[in-house]
Amino acid sequence: MKQQIIDECIELFNEKGCRFTLDDIVQSLRVSRKTIYKYFLSKEDIFKAIIDEAYDDIHIKQNLIFNDNTLSIKEKMYAVCTVETKYDNRMNLKRVYESEQLLPEIFHYFMKKYEIGWEIIEELLKQGIEEGVFETVNVALVIQLLINGMKMLCQGDFQEENKISYKQGLEQTVRIIIKGISK
Repeated sequence: MKQQIIDECIELFNEKGCRFTLDDIVQSLRVSRKTIYKYFLSKEDIFKAIIDEAYDDIHIKQNLIFNDNTLSIKEKMYAVCTVETKYDNRMNLKRVYESEQLLPEIFHYFMKKYEIGWEIIEELLKQGIEEGVFETVNVALVIQLLINGMKMLCQGDFQEENKISYKQGLEQTVRIIIKGISK
């Protein structure tokens, strides 16, 4: 049931953005509010669960990539920065910006998640510099460029205005940064 609630939340988000209610979930799933409350206290809690699950998924996949000895440092760097979660292809990420106005707590929660878990990328940058694959650069600066590039894609209606998806923007951002620091 918990996964059904999450799935319905995603469907409603894609359809209505942040403007749906718990009652919409209740009606769609034909369950009681009590059933929803067994798993989540609010719509915001459902969104937090989705965000947490997505970021846990990212970190698991990043570890697998990091430990893949068949990939070069550049390939690993690109792959760990552009890893997809199980929700990426199911959620309309163009609608994330709506949460900035309608659900600011969730938007800030989402943005804060971008700021944690960069240890693998930090290690890849250091390895790349040590092995002469990357220029000697300030690792913290490169990470901040990546973080802010990812955040920019979700703020305002940047994707819509620039006719670019989150995935396309992320891939281009990562390619530009890797090319810029490569020897």
